[in-house]
Amino acid sequence: LVGKNSVAHARFSKMGKDCFIKKYHAIVHGNFSKEQETGIINAPIGKLDVGVKRGVVANGQRSITKYRVLDQVNGASLVELQLLTGRTHQIRVHMQYLGHPLYGDLLYGIKDNFERQALNCFYLKFDDPFSKCKQEITISEPADMKCLWQSLISNKL
Repeated sequence: LVGKNSVAHARFSKMGKDCFIKKYHAIVHGNFSKEQETGIINAPIGKLDVGVKRGVVANGQRSITKYRVLDQVNGASLVELQLLTGRTHQIRVHMQYLGHPLYGDLLYGIKDNFERQALNCFYLKFDDPFSKCKQEITISEPADMKCLWQSLISNKL
């Protein structure tokens, strides 16, 4: 969400992150067991070494991600995720932590043929700071993620 002018930017900046509900879809490597199909990942995230890479570390910042598996095919899963905190690379780090890196994620994942991270913010809900009305925005999946999922389905055993 971006303010189109300085007034809008200032009002959105004053709102706490807890005023926003953001949900994502991700396509990840591997399958989840029945017990793992829904859950909350509560694992602190911090910097690793000198670069941009983050990881789950004992002295990291509090990081919580809610997830549920929407569908699974042989070796891949479609997951819905909701950030309960907002850390750099949080979804990517938490999915890797569970052993399910995102397709196309060269920093935290494994090399595959997808050109970018298979991650899309599809839902946003917030209180409009001007009208005070609740706003809900739903965005359709990008074509490349639809194609990836369809190709994974067609290879289903």
